[in-house]
Amino acid sequence: MSSPYQTPAGDALPALDARARKRRFWGRMIWLAAIIIVVLPVISLIGTIIGMTGAFATLRDTGSADPSKLAGNLSVAILTTFWAIVAACPVLIFLITSIIRYRRLGIAAPGSPPN
Repeated sequence: MSSPYQTPAGDALPALDARARKRRFWGRMIWLAAIIIVVLPVISLIGTIIGMTGAFATLRDTGSADPSKLAGNLSVAILTTFWAIVAACPVLIFLITSIIRYRRLGIAAPGSPPN
């Protein structure tokens, strides 16, 4: 072996059959979708904090609650929350689909009938 990243020669690592490769793929997709589902609310929270901080800074600077001055900052808070929810819905559907496909591809015991 010339590189530490090459697989060993011989039968040390048997090749995965098609069902195991598909199960491995869907397992990775579950992790990817789960990470996205966790990150989107954090991004939304950061946008909300930035928008509300700007709104409170405007209140502090002007001393009055003028809606035209607060609207820009409040729109940042509301739009980041809105787009995070819009983005999370299809990812959640993809996550559920990935879990279903992963479970359907469960590795059967030798001699058992296929699912």
